[in-house]
This record gives sequence, structure tokens and C-alpha cells, in this order.
Amino acid sequence: MPECDTRIRGGITVDAANLINQRVNTSIGTAGTAVGPGGAAIVDYVYGDLGAPISKNPWSANVNKSGIESWIDTLPANTALPLMQATTKFAGLTYELWPDTRILSQTMLVNGIHIGADKLGHFMQQGYVYYTYVVRHGYSIDYIKQWGHLSESGGVLSGSFPWFNWYGLASTGVYSRADLVANLKGLEFYRWLEANPTGTFDIRRFVDNNWSEETNVSAYHSAIAQDVWRNLLAGTWRGTHTDTSQPGATPKTVQVTLTPLPSTTSAPYFWPIQGTYSYPGLSGTVTGRLNGNVLHYSTMRNAWTEGPYDRAYLVYSWREGTETGKGVWDSCMTEHQFKGTWGRGDSSDNGGQFDINR
Repeated sequence: MPECDTRIRGGITVDAANLINQRVNTSIGTAGTAVGPGGAAIVDYVYGDLGAPISKNPWSANVNKSGIESWIDTLPANTALPLMQATTKFAGLTYELWPDTRILSQTMLVNGIHIGADKLGHFMQQGYVYYTYVVRHGYSIDYIKQWGHLSESGGVLSGSFPWFNWYGLASTGVYSRADLVANLKGLEFYRWLEANPTGTFDIRRFVDNNWSEETNVSAYHSAIAQDVWRNLLAGTWRGTHTDTSQPGATPKTVQVTLTPLPSTTSAPYFWPIQGTYSYPGLSGTVTGRLNGNVLHYSTMRNAWTEGPYDRAYLVYSWREGTETGKGVWDSCMTEHQFKGTWGRGDSSDNGGQFDINR
């Protein structure tokens, strides 16, 4: 299953929840006719229809693609928006399985949330794996969560049920927390289906903001982290700017344009950036410039060390005419927001706050 970039969403006008419900409920109804009313048999049928890989050939474009993802391929672009790598946060990557012509998972709107179509593949495919080992083989939820973590991070859990790993850091270099959420929701779905083999499925029961990689942020292998965050930060951000030296002053709208610079170090967790910003002043628009560095942090290892990286800080100096200062912004474990402080002189926080969004 490929990666996704749901920042690219223009032209999507249809929430696909009802279409997904129709497709899954058709599969459930067909299963009842084909295999009878038994819950376990219906689970296996639905998995075979919507979750099983179309191909296990590692050189096939459909390797590990699930039936539901194949069905999504037939939907129009206003429902499932196709993406080319060059237009996304993965532009230019050549790491492992990233040829520059790679087509990513489509962006979809489901239950009011923009998700990658690959999440539905995880829901139907890895969710069944979770279901099989928890329900039929007696493994604990904690055990299957650990297995999921290791499958995304490039390892396998020793003994029991080793799994050839084509996921996460070992393949595309992305550790997707949203994928793991979709896996667990798939387990929940198959449990529900076994207990309610004639029930009516509704995807809205399962999809929430944790399926979004913009809010449930991914971690990136050191080989791609710098390139991904360069793509994420480049461009225009908007939000608010406050000045605590003005008692009672309200936040002012601010626009920030960021431009990544060529790196002067091979370290993936440290690279330069510059930018401009503007906000309304008392006698017109105030403009300034900033220069700084982006630092990547790995909460998974809890150290400034080699990836996978899931957090970014912008440490900078600024200038407005003759006035200067410093500041620090934090991505706050998202890919669409930076919050932080600015200060005058040698301080990074005695001036006020910034809160900007892409």
C-alpha cells in the first residue's frame, strides 16, 4: 500500500462514506448468500473480497493492494483524487521504493475527514491479520499493537508469527501512526462483523481524525526526513501574531513565506531556512525577514539522534528595519501547524507568540 499526502485535496466534492458503505454492505450481503449465515465464514468472505492482496508479486504495481483499494481506483477524481509524487511532500525522493514517477494513494473525504485511500486498505487487510491472531489465535491486544509497531518500524516480533515486512520504515521510509489506527479499527470491524453477520456496516463508526496523517503525524526515516520537511515547510503559511509589549493588544493576522536553503551538513536533523513575514501595523503593513535552521526531533527515541523523525523546530533570528530578535516555533506533532514564541534582542520569547497554519 502506498503513502498519501492529504494536503492535496482540491476538487474533492463528494464525501465517500455512503459509497464505501454501499460497497461493504454489498459484500456482506453476497457473503451471506455464498457461505451462509456463520459469522466467521462471512468475515473470511468479506476479507477475500475487500482485504486480500490482489498480488503478492513484489515487482507488481498491485503488490499487497487490497480489493477495496482496487475498487477505489474506479471512483472519479471528485471522490478519490489521484496524486503524482512530484506534487506532494514526497517530491524528488528516490529512497528505496520511491522512483520519481510513483503514484501515491488517492486523497478521499470520509466522514468529513481527509484520509489516504490506503487507510481503507489497512482497515480491510491488516485489520483482518489483527483479527485472526487476536480472535482466532488468542494473542492479546497489546501483543498485536507491538507487532504493528514493529511492522511499521522495520522489525518483526520474534517467534509466534513472523511477517515478511513490506511496510513502513523498511519500504517507503514512513512510519505511519494513522496506518496503525486503521489496522486496529479493522480488527474492531471484523469483530463486529462476526458478531453481526447480517448487520449494516457504517464506516462513520470507525473513521476519526486519527486516520489523518496531517494531525496524527508520521515519522520519517533519516534518509527522507529532510526532503519531506523541506517540501512541507516551503511556501506560504498564515495565522496570528501577538505582541505582549502592548497590553490588551489583540492578535494580528500574519503571513509567513518560507524558503528552504541548501544544506551545509549531511545531518538529516539540521538544515537552513529563510523567510519573510508581514502583518498589519499602526501605519501600514509591517514586513520582516527571518533566517534560521530547522531541527528534527524523534519522539520515538526521545533524543536528538538519527530518526525516525516526527517533530520539527524552527529556530531563527528576525529583522524589521533596525529592530532584531530571535524565535522558536514547534510543529506540535502535526504537519500543518507551527506554534511558538519570538523575542527582542537576545531573547526568543519576551516578545509574543506565533500560531501559523499551512
